[in-house]
Amino acid sequence: MKQTPFSTMSPAFMWGFAAFLGIPGLYDLIQGLRLHLGQQVFHAAGALALAAFLVWYALQRRAGRTERLASPRATLVGYVCLGLCVGGFLAKLAGKALQVFG
Repeated sequence: MKQTPFSTMSPAFMWGFAAFLGIPGLYDLIQGLRLHLGQQVFHAAGALALAAFLVWYALQRRAGRTERLASPRATLVGYVCLGLCVGGFLAKLAGKALQVFG
């Protein structure tokens, strides 16, 4: 049985994207906790979850554990983290729209 090659992003791109999401997410989380803004903590949690997943994914890819990355559980966790990130972004966007147009 011939196995198809595993296709994924490069680890360098995943590290860069994790930093792109994680650094502002960490800043928003700290600001939200410091100023007691629950909505800002919610917005930051999605970006931090996706950044943490990308870091884990890059580490697994570098170690050559592609069978773990291709598992249904890893795929489900990735989709959940992506959903949290997109949901937090859309909630932030809706809040800003209400401030501007409401």
